[in-house]
Amino acid sequence: MLTGASISGDYDKNMEKLKNEIEASVKMIREKAGETGKVIALVSGGVDGMVTAALLLKALPAENIYAIHVDHGFMRKNESAEVKGMLEGFGFKNVAVVDARNEFLNERAEIDGKLMPPLCEVTDPEQKRKIIGNMFIKIVKQAADTFGLDYNKVFIAQGTLKPDLLESGNRQLIKDSGGFVKTHHNDVDIVRKAREKGMIIETNWNWYKEDVRQAARILGIAEATASRQPFPGPGLAVRIVCAAETIKINDENNNKFKEFLKSTNISGIIAPVLSVGVGGGARSYKNPAVLYGEADFDKLAKITAEMPDKLDFINRCAYVLNKKSIDKLICGKLLLSEQSAELVRGIDYIITDEINKYLKAGGKNITQYFGVLLPVNSGGAGKYSAVIRAVITTDFMTGRAALPGVDIPVEVLSGIADRIAAEHSEIDLVLYDMTGKPPATVEWE
Repeated sequence: MLTGASISGDYDKNMEKLKNEIEASVKMIREKAGETGKVIALVSGGVDGMVTAALLLKALPAENIYAIHVDHGFMRKNESAEVKGMLEGFGFKNVAVVDARNEFLNERAEIDGKLMPPLCEVTDPEQKRKIIGNMFIKIVKQAADTFGLDYNKVFIAQGTLKPDLLESGNRQLIKDSGGFVKTHHNDVDIVRKAREKGMIIETNWNWYKEDVRQAARILGIAEATASRQPFPGPGLAVRIVCAAETIKINDENNNKFKEFLKSTNISGIIAPVLSVGVGGGARSYKNPAVLYGEADFDKLAKITAEMPDKLDFINRCAYVLNKKSIDKLICGKLLLSEQSAELVRGIDYIITDEINKYLKAGGKNITQYFGVLLPVNSGGAGKYSAVIRAVITTDFMTGRAALPGVDIPVEVLSGIADRIAAEHSEIDLVLYDMTGKPPATVEWE
């Protein structure tokens, strides 16, 4: 059993280790960039990029650093305006906020010599991630031109974390990297090639999220940034589950699903869409299950944990909060657009706003919470469904869903569902994702 003294001792050791690693990062930056090297810092506004930016400012003259924030059109509500103010108050002398919403949505990226379709026509999540990652580099090159920089001679600094590299299957940097789960925008092929040339600066590559938060506090970064909600590089683009047509569920899987639910007193439907999951350290791409009926969340948690093990075509379970029963699930067309981005942005804002209120009132800690837009409905007036995702994790490699009635009051979730229905008539179902990681990933894509 750990005593208070041993816990304190472990904390002190970890903090001392982090301080040493911070100094090592500062030394690495100086050795790599030299006194005259120019560095572009890619800053989304999250803690990862801000820690890298702070380390750059410790290591190099401010006039040699160029902080660039790219608004790809899939940012959270008011995010880019907030980031601009944050950067200007951070001590940077060269700051650019690039409005690239049109380019990301409508221009075509070239990947491995192949011209890809525009993002507004893409449904596959892997293709989305690769297009966004490559488009980032294209936009950054253009921003470098505006600063009068030669992109081929400038260093690129980004806040890559160890889990990003692990899930991207990067064995160049992480020797114990497992199987591929999903491409992270900061580890696409074009970035890997730049790494090989020694032009990428990554200060956080061997840290997990909590390490970065502690590093931020050591560096004097404001707590609002240090504890900020994680946000994926592709942003809301991977929180809009796109579809061009309905995925047909075969009879054998339907029968297995019904048989599994027989003894549970819970009803459900296999959703005719796909979500990304993880199993055995590798990526899965399978159907979610949508469950409904009288809520016993302890029982639902057990069913959710058991189902993917027994039904190999399911990797995620979500519970319907706003209807007692549904007869069917219809998958409609949903693509990335200004409208779909605005809709999920509004849903995400409601979810984060209401959970923030709960936490500020003394609620239990929840690591991450956000909204997802699905192209399914139950035949109601709304075309789509909204998903509430709330997880508890220490390293983002594994985690569990916050349990309703234990980690988060059912009343808070009901209030979120009511507010979404009141403010967004396009939404039919409001779902709560009950799945841990594994078998699901934190994000749906």
